[in-house]
Amino acid sequence: MGCFWLARILFDETQNERGRIFSSLTNLRTLLESLGHEVDLHNDAPLSFKKIQDQDVLVFACPDQSKLYAYEIKGILRFVEEGGSLLVLSNAGGEKGLCTNMNTILSHFNLGLKNNQVLDETHNMYELSSYAILNQFEEHAITEGIEKVCFIVGCSLNVGKEARGIISSDDDAEPNNAVCLAINEEKNGKVCVFGSYLSFADRSHALRFVDNARLAVNIFSWLSGSEPPEEVEALIEEIIGKPITPEELEKEVPPETPEISAKAVDAYFKYAPKEETEGYEPPPLKEPPPETSAEATEPKVQKEEASTEEKEEEKTETTEPKVQKEEASTEEKEEEKTETTEPKIQKEEASTEEKEEEKTETTEPKIQKEEASTEEKEKALQITKEEKQKPSFQTLPTRIPMALLPSDLTEILMEIHNMRNVLTEIRIELSNFSRDLLHTLREILLWLEKAFSREKREKQ
Repeated sequence: MGCFWLARILFDETQNERGRIFSSLTNLRTLLESLGHEVDLHNDAPLSFKKIQDQDVLVFACPDQSKLYAYEIKGILRFVEEGGSLLVLSNAGGEKGLCTNMNTILSHFNLGLKNNQVLDETHNMYELSSYAILNQFEEHAITEGIEKVCFIVGCSLNVGKEARGIISSDDDAEPNNAVCLAINEEKNGKVCVFGSYLSFADRSHALRFVDNARLAVNIFSWLSGSEPPEEVEALIEEIIGKPITPEELEKEVPPETPEISAKAVDAYFKYAPKEETEGYEPPPLKEPPPETSAEATEPKVQKEEASTEEKEEEKTETTEPKVQKEEASTEEKEEEKTETTEPKIQKEEASTEEKEEEKTETTEPKIQKEEASTEEKEKALQITKEEKQKPSFQTLPTRIPMALLPSDLTEILMEIHNMRNVLTEIRIELSNFSRDLLHTLREILLWLEKAFSREKREKQ
């Protein structure tokens, strides 16, 4: 340990970690450096005790689809036995969902990651069950000055006899009263496990949620053997920002709909940093068009119906005198030729009836077509009115927090991710087996070379 830094904190990146100190955990890095810690990354695979022996704290920020070798695990265990501290951060799904073997290390300290997800429908942020609020704490240096913690898309933990659970979910959560943060300090070093790396991530400004930033300060202070400064709250507010509580979001959060409402966008710009929202002005809402569609179509329909009725009356008036004249002429002819006039009158009456039926048949479909066209026009006008009232997504900022998405979408994404992990687990196992096989083959070749060299020496 140097004379200037309080502690040397090393974030590993050889295991394809989701949390990266120079990309997705930049706010955490700034906070730790402001406290006087030296923060660096390790991406020189494989891990060994020689590479990490000069560090005070080793961090695995959610390894993903990667497994440590046996000699790497031995180096990490030796690091803890000789006084180093270990911090493991995970995500929903635990070891199985992320396709790792972190439980192989944690089992030596009676700790483990469960293959589940902690959800809370009643106490959460943004009305998302995956953003559970934790408020059950044990007395410890890690929980000092903390009232609530936002546990984002995390898993619960297995805790053995020598280990100790510090933070747990409440009675309304699923699973309830489940340990989410645990420690072990029985050996020379210290070990801490937290089931959610997203609670410290830059995404959604997670460090600003309730007391997440203070929790990060307490964890690294306890692991490094230092104490946080007296004005730690002012320091956090200066670097990270004022904490956001669920009570402040009650009026800002939109209902769970597949669309992002204007209230959600306003909430984002209220709590987002000035660097992201500088120079952006939300567009004014468009005024809806005047509601004249239904009123304008009704008189048109009435006029068309009236015109059709007038035409029918005129046609009937013109046909009646013709029929009367024909009937009179037939009566006169009946007196002269009764036998020949009767069939003619019947034919003429039948023809007039057929003509009237044809006219009525032609007028009825016209009226039906006109009514159907008016209904289609009304529907089209209603659809255009709804589209104009919707907010245009092209005008929204390019970076919208995942917290503003509906919970159904986040759950679907989690299921897709878990399916992808299961499918890739076989590929990872095969790749690890092939690397182990190559390693053994190299050892066999070295042994054969030594054997041949010995035989040559004996013959000479």
